[in-house]
Amino acid sequence: MWKIVVTLSVGILVVVGAAPQGAPSAPAAADSDVTPVPILRFTESVGQDGSFNYSYEAGNGINVEGAGFTKRAQVPRIDPETGAESGLEEQDILVQTGSYSYIAPDGTPIRVQYIADENGFQPVGDHLPQPPPLPEAISRALSQQAQLQADQPAPTPAAPQPAPSNIEQIEVFPDQFAPFRIVV
Repeated sequence: MWKIVVTLSVGILVVVGAAPQGAPSAPAAADSDVTPVPILRFTESVGQDGSFNYSYEAGNGINVEGAGFTKRAQVPRIDPETGAESGLEEQDILVQTGSYSYIAPDGTPIRVQYIADENGFQPVGDHLPQPPPLPEAISRALSQQAQLQADQPAPTPAAPQPAPSNIEQIEVFPDQFAPFRIVV
């Protein structure tokens, strides 16, 4: 009996003696200037249907809010062997909306609002680059095209017509293409 007690006592002393002593070592020099950022506020909830929302505010001015849910949507069907799109299929997709804000290093307040769904991640923010405006001529042409389409009655399905022959197609080329005509 004494042999077992002595053996266990010696084993415990060896393990305790081998353990590191004192406080944990100081962080590496590269980490010595890192200050932990406190989380001032944190909320989250998850619904039984999988919907969720969350928000938090950090002590350094970062604010984050988000919410998400699933919905049925038509998405491209991808052939697993070729990777090519082959029509559409209905799938459950995650839709997430939210925003985040922080102060940039130059002191500029940054705020981004976003939605991520079957159309991808779509951020909006004053600091994000914007496409140049459409030239007036293109804008006018697009408006005219939309008006023409709205004014025309819906086409009625007609019986399929045979395609015109190559000769007929070649004869309708403008004269500027005359050197490229093919005579059959």
